[in-house]
Amino acid sequence: MNRLAWVVAACGIIIGGCGSDSFNDVPPTNADGSTDQGAAADTGKDSASDAGNDVANDTGTDAAADTAKEAMTCPTGLADCDGDPKNGCEADTTKSIAHCGQCDNACEAGSHGTVACDKGACKYACELGWEDCDLSADHSCEVDTMTDTANCTTCGNVCPGGDHSTVGCVGGECSFACETGWGNCDGDQTNGCEVDTTTTLSACGTCGHACSTAANATPYCQSSTCGWTCNSGWGNCDNDPANGCELDTTTSVGNCGGCGLACGTANGTPSCVASQCQIQCTGAFDNCDGLNPNGCESDLLTDALNCGWCGHDCKGSTCTGGMCTPVKVADYAYVVTALVEYDTKLYFTADTVSIGLVLSVPKMSGTPQELVQTGNSAAIAVDASGIYWVGSSGFVNTAPLAGGTPTTLVTGAANGKNLLIDGANLFWSAGANSTVYRVAKTGGTAAPVGTPADASLGGLVVDDTYAYWAMIPQNSLQRVAKTGGTPTLFVSGQENPRALVMDGTNLYWTNYLQDVIVTMPKSGGAVTTAAASIGHVGALVSDGGDLYWTTSTGNVAKASKSGGKVRQVATGQNTPRFLVSDATYLYWVNNVGPGNVTFWRLAK
Repeated sequence: MNRLAWVVAACGIIIGGCGSDSFNDVPPTNADGSTDQGAAADTGKDSASDAGNDVANDTGTDAAADTAKEAMTCPTGLADCDGDPKNGCEADTTKSIAHCGQCDNACEAGSHGTVACDKGACKYACELGWEDCDLSADHSCEVDTMTDTANCTTCGNVCPGGDHSTVGCVGGECSFACETGWGNCDGDQTNGCEVDTTTTLSACGTCGHACSTAANATPYCQSSTCGWTCNSGWGNCDNDPANGCELDTTTSVGNCGGCGLACGTANGTPSCVASQCQIQCTGAFDNCDGLNPNGCESDLLTDALNCGWCGHDCKGSTCTGGMCTPVKVADYAYVVTALVEYDTKLYFTADTVSIGLVLSVPKMSGTPQELVQTGNSAAIAVDASGIYWVGSSGFVNTAPLAGGTPTTLVTGAANGKNLLIDGANLFWSAGANSTVYRVAKTGGTAAPVGTPADASLGGLVVDDTYAYWAMIPQNSLQRVAKTGGTPTLFVSGQENPRALVMDGTNLYWTNYLQDVIVTMPKSGGAVTTAAASIGHVGALVSDGGDLYWTTSTGNVAKASKSGGKVRQVATGQNTPRFLVSDATYLYWVNNVGPGNVTFWRLAK
């Protein structure tokens, strides 16, 4: 190394500069003033002769390095980290955050962290309320232990919770709350809020609040509120929860079927059976409207809407003694021999002194209108095609509904009776043997259907297959195919069977001498009583589910076909005959004699 360069370098290190004896070797000293051992090796005998050798042997680089090294050797715990010899070993590597343990080994804090250098080692810490839970290399304090439910207060401290619960970490303390309507009734937060407190009887509204019950009641929890409902057939009619459902509403007349539902008492004796009000009406009263509170509101003796029985409407007539008052339709001068109804009119035949007549009269009321003059007539039938009648002189005639010149369909069949229409044909009985005939309504040759075993017939009816007739003296009924054939005995052992009628299933007739109406299936079977003790029957009508008839004592009566009570619907009539019906009314003739014949109408 060039001696001059070394001296210059040394002058930059040794405080105080250099003296004028610049060419003498001056051993460098350490910081504590001791002589550098490197200097001891140098004899100090540099002379002019070896000066050149030193300069020649030492490179400039080695000299500078050796000089810095020897000058910057620092005590343990100190270091020259800025490379500036002026400030010596300026860095305390035991404490310096920038040079902890060695130069440039900086201790760096992560987010929400603090750092220190302790005895040459980096020491890391987190701000209050933060933790380094993932122990990452960046030493970040990434977890807010004041709010993190998975690391509340300390790392890994998970706040427990479950279904229907809300958990939180507030100020480093775990919080736990149930959703509205749920409760943590077992105290175990890990399964959440396991009880529905809106419906649970043992925890209604809140844990431990059990719903109490009451007599004859069933408790419930609804919308977090306890209550109870009365069991079927019981009621809390005094509104006192202390005694529960105290009243049996299945039998209480004042609370039948429910509190406050009192059975009506008007005109009867009430009872409550199986929560239903019943009433035993007194006298002629009945509960016709079916309503309970007003009891037996209808007087069947006078109520024109419920005359005699509930629902029997007199149709504008009055109700007296439980019977609708018959309404006179017309007066007539001559004895009526047959009567039928069709559409809006009654059609009938009558005999004057010299001729027979076919007439009509409006059903509501009016004057009889003469339609046809003819011979004596014994039976009449009407449909949309016209009027048909038979007479004792041996003819079957027809005429338009409005009347006019008659057309003779059949002649020679004397003593014609029991005329009826069956589709396109007419059936009737005639002759000395009361032979049953059939002829087309348009005319033609009359065909015998069958000859009864007895000529005195008590009625003729025809269905889809057979013709049936009653034989008065024979006390029996026969039938024959309506296309013709030999009649067979259908039933025997009757008593003067008369007034034979039918419906779709059964035959009905009166056993005149026994004062009964009986019935029998058309398919065969036993004869049973439909109505008894009714007097001698004159005319009989099958009308829906009922039978109507007239009696020789001047009464008109009815009974259900299924049996039951016989009801008098009109009394005090004078020789009522020829009973017919439509959908609303009954019609008959009081056939006293010439000059005293009247037509009557009665609501069914």
